[in-house]
Amino acid sequence: MEICIWIGIFLFYIPNFSSSLTHYQIQETKVPCHPCHVHLSYGDSPSDITVMWATDQNCNSTLSYGTDPWNYHNTIDADMTHFDHPTSNGLTCIYRVPLKNLQPNTTYFYRPTSGGISSGPHFFKTPEQATNITPEFLICGNHGGDEEDSIPYIDTEVLSGQYDAVLHVGNFAPDQKNKTDENTTICYPRSGDFYMSMMSNMAARIPHMATPGNHVTGDLFSQYRHWFSMPGTSWPIPLDRMWYSFDIGPVHFISYSTEVYFLDNELYIQAQNNWLIQDLTSINLNRTAHPWIVAFGHRPMYCSSGDDCATSDSKVRKGLENIFFTYGVDVIIQGHGHSYERLFPLYQGQVLSNDYNNPKGPVQLITGTSNDQVNVKSETTQPWSALRIGREGLNSFSRMKVYNTTHLMWEQISPKDKKVLDSIWIIQERHGPFIAPKPKEPISKPKVNIKGDTPVSNKDESEKIPSKATDTASATGNENTSGKPSSSVVEFFDQTSNKVLVGVGVGIISLALIISVVVLIKKKQRIRSYRRWDATVDYGRKFYSAYSQVGKDEKDGSDFEVDSTEGNPSSKLLADK
Repeated sequence: MEICIWIGIFLFYIPNFSSSLTHYQIQETKVPCHPCHVHLSYGDSPSDITVMWATDQNCNSTLSYGTDPWNYHNTIDADMTHFDHPTSNGLTCIYRVPLKNLQPNTTYFYRPTSGGISSGPHFFKTPEQATNITPEFLICGNHGGDEEDSIPYIDTEVLSGQYDAVLHVGNFAPDQKNKTDENTTICYPRSGDFYMSMMSNMAARIPHMATPGNHVTGDLFSQYRHWFSMPGTSWPIPLDRMWYSFDIGPVHFISYSTEVYFLDNELYIQAQNNWLIQDLTSINLNRTAHPWIVAFGHRPMYCSSGDDCATSDSKVRKGLENIFFTYGVDVIIQGHGHSYERLFPLYQGQVLSNDYNNPKGPVQLITGTSNDQVNVKSETTQPWSALRIGREGLNSFSRMKVYNTTHLMWEQISPKDKKVLDSIWIIQERHGPFIAPKPKEPISKPKVNIKGDTPVSNKDESEKIPSKATDTASATGNENTSGKPSSSVVEFFDQTSNKVLVGVGVGIISLALIISVVVLIKKKQRIRSYRRWDATVDYGRKFYSAYSQVGKDEKDGSDFEVDSTEGNPSSKLLADK
């Protein structure tokens, strides 16, 4: 009887265990000061970690932390900002505590407390402060709250302790945008709250480094700018600073915003471009310390199917491709397409190689799959697409391991069965700026702007390589607005070329005549050789004696006769005389 009771209890609770956890995550916000959505990010240096959480109301909040899970020696007051949003059904109070100068390679335990209610204990481990380590990263994106069946597997992957950070390529809770008609978009932060709660198991244990996506543009990226705090920026993150960089071991990471190209504000585009050039210039001055440069953003520059990335005049491609190529970015990780695609190294649509051994351009990867895949197919006709995975890649994630300064491994993993869907080695022994390839077909010269800095391209000329003549004109300031050399310059080069050709021709003919005369003279010269008779012995044959073997006083003797054969013969038998 007792056994039957225990079996009944077991059968009752087990089916409801996971649903009870989800129910708790959703209902826990009914306590106004309960700390929710705990997550981490790297601070201004690898020894800094930022801790964030949210509550439903403004509560006095602190963070306690230390290296002992039950004995915290440090307590810091939290900063708080209101997440003001048109709707009120989401958490509105966000807290942040930056932890500075932590010990490297050390496990810390922490508990956020708001209004006397704590969460945790949580823990994280700081990275080693060295460039010769072997860091590993998990990459995901495009989560919309429909991944409850796969997120627990990713949690288990993260809790293995092998990863140094999660890189999120944009769009947390994309279904927070609900279009009521063609002209109106209402954002529901509650679905964003659901995402943050769903991801908190992993985000509370390793830094969650996110980049803005197109589904958090409502209300000027307010969700992204309030929910996250990233290195080198103030908080809430300013609109003109939604990009950042950080270093882990031999890798320099850059997170950039692709959404600035769709805001119709050139100031944001120019601000990001200036920052990118400054950051990349600085890291290239000390490339030996961080040889790998890995950039990640939301929208791809190229894709087999999609919106901007599948067009010939992609805004993202025009804005970023030249910068990333010129400054030697090794790997570019992107999302948005809800599918997986790996590209060959390419530049301006031209494939540079069909492998990843010392690639001559950035390696571009598209990841961030989700349940929201719509008619994703594996087939592609693009020459630069090395692999595209369709429905088989549903909810898959990526992992990247940097073994040393020259070898990096990339894999695409199915979460449930851990099946490796794709795996490549990227070997780069020559880190640094890339050199633009010569075009395969003749191309017209791009127009040059008045100031002489960046070539201004027409729509059809946007992906063509500037010529040396244009660059020289731009550098000297003597360019013309048509982008073509002036008639006087053309005439000068034509006249000079003709004179040079005539001079070279005359020189060649003269040299040929001199060589011919010398050869004829040499052939007419004859070398004096002598034949000597030996009166005491009759050999029946006459012997040749080389001229050098005859004594000086004998050369004019009567017993020698001159032989007129050409050359310089050695002694040999002659025919009978």
